[in-house]
Amino acid sequence: MKKLKYIIFALVLFVFVGTVHAAPSYSVTVNKFSVQSGGTVTLTIRLNNVMGWDVSVTSAGNTDGCSNHWVDDTGDGSNTTKTLTTTCKASSPGTFTLVVSGKISDNELNVVNVSDTTKITVTEYVAPTKSSVNKLNSLEVQGYELTPEFDPDVLEYSTTVPSGTKSVNINITKKDSKSVANGDFKEVSLEEGANRCVITVTAEDGSKRTYVVVVNVESEDPITVTVDGKEYTVIQKADQLEKPNGYELSNVEIDEKSVPSFYNGNAKITLVGLKDADGNIGLYVYKDGTFSPYEVIEVNGFSFLVMSTDETLDGFSNTKSININDKDYVVYYNDNEDIVLIYGMNVATGNVGWYRYDTEEKTFLRYKEESVKEEEKKEKKDYFLIAMLFAGCLGVSIIILLILLAMNNSKDKKNKKLIAILENVHPEKKEKKVELKDADEEIDNSMDLRFLEFIDREAEESRNEPEEKPVIEETEEEIVEEEETEESEPQELSKRELKKLAKQLKKEEEREAKEMREEFLATRENVIISDEDILEEIPNSEEVLSSKKNKKKNKKKKR
Repeated sequence: MKKLKYIIFALVLFVFVGTVHAAPSYSVTVNKFSVQSGGTVTLTIRLNNVMGWDVSVTSAGNTDGCSNHWVDDTGDGSNTTKTLTTTCKASSPGTFTLVVSGKISDNELNVVNVSDTTKITVTEYVAPTKSSVNKLNSLEVQGYELTPEFDPDVLEYSTTVPSGTKSVNINITKKDSKSVANGDFKEVSLEEGANRCVITVTAEDGSKRTYVVVVNVESEDPITVTVDGKEYTVIQKADQLEKPNGYELSNVEIDEKSVPSFYNGNAKITLVGLKDADGNIGLYVYKDGTFSPYEVIEVNGFSFLVMSTDETLDGFSNTKSININDKDYVVYYNDNEDIVLIYGMNVATGNVGWYRYDTEEKTFLRYKEESVKEEEKKEKKDYFLIAMLFAGCLGVSIIILLILLAMNNSKDKKNKKLIAILENVHPEKKEKKVELKDADEEIDNSMDLRFLEFIDREAEESRNEPEEKPVIEETEEEIVEEEETEESEPQELSKRELKKLAKQLKKEEEREAKEMREEFLATRENVIISDEDILEEIPNSEEVLSSKKNKKKNKKKKR
């Protein structure tokens, strides 16, 4: 009964009061509060239960500027929900603000003021890093099993389909949506034998990864052979083979079946195509029912077929591997490694044998053992001649040096011997040599004394007779002595001429003394002169000394 009263009261209140309406409202949001320079920010204003609106957006700070103004209503007096958006672009690092203002109202004329400020941070622009992911997420040949099982890091796969299969679907998915896949996938056409399907995945940064799927279509009647312990299938369709230079398309019978082949008339070589379990097709030399790899080196228009042999050469027992045209080959070399030999055939001529390969010039030359031996002998002979020439030059140089040293020692010994003879056999010569030295000293002293006396005498005469012209009076002895040095001399001389005459006199005496010393020393040092020449020099020195002594006595008498 009490519950019924509450229900009746609520119905009466609803009838007299009417429907209750929610007041108008708004919300302001941005998609980001931080943006790089040059980026954009989107501002969204959501208006709820509005009939009319007058809203504005302005910006300030590091932005290119964004402003908007919306004024409108529903037109039918009903309330609605309205969404307003604007986008602002950041111009440079820093901050900018977005300011929202205005009013909204509903159909009952309830008015609400709109106000909001949002601050945005602008950072330095950093270029985005491009993705380097270039892997597949999945790979399958629809309806068939791959070997091995797919792994994004494994690049090569194979599968086998029944004979007569014309196509398969290869499905892939990428690990990165930004990468790009190209190649053989989706529906792929097949032919009998091995079909190589290549899929390349390129990452956003340009790096690439290549996956290979070999789809083997079984032959209706395959021909299988074994080469070096490995099983191969004979190619029975010519369009699956590429004809090498110098060969013509032909046919050969294998297991009573005609299969395509290539034949070289000069070299007498027949080539047949074989395919391994991985679908790789190669040419093999077919001869007398056996197969051997067709390894041809193409260099500068020369085709050389590498062949195996049990033949050996003296001095070429060492082997090593060298790379020619991006493929490694086993070669033989001598002790010095300056000659490299390969056994094979000149495809153009059919000549089989040893060939010399120049690793620098990349050329082949037919090897002739005799010519190489002669070349080695010549080189050894040249080295021997050079060594002998060097040794001869060295020996001659040593002999000349010894002769010079011996001559010098002989000269010193002879000088010492001559001096000893002069001093021991002729002691009077030694005494006279000492006298000559004393005489030289006396001559030097007398020249200085005579010059000083001459100057003093001239100065004294000038003081006694200042008014008269000086006249030189000489004794008979002085006149005779002066005539020996001067053939003619004026009787009356000026003071300047007297000084000049005195200097000349001194120079003449010094010259005579110097000549006497040089003559004596020459007799001592010259090893070529004989003892008689040295003894002859001594008397001459005695005459000079006697002359000097006489002059000295005359000077004393004068004084």
